[in-house]
Amino acid sequence: MDNIELRSRKVRRMIGPIPEKLFVSGVVVTVLIAVALIFALFCLTDPVDVNKKLFHIIISSLRL
Repeated sequence: MDNIELRSRKVRRMIGPIPEKLFVSGVVVTVLIAVALIFALFCLTDPVDVNKKLFHIIISSLRL
């Protein structure tokens, strides 16, 4: 897609720019998934020890 200048005018017109709604919706979906994963880290607990959150388990495993 970097060599779009090498294509003919007809092909450039068919390809066209990325629709703005598609781009924005893709960014919104990506942000929502990231927020949901972060929320899950703070809300879900360890199945073995209900008092420990997954976030704390991950942080404690990173500390050597």
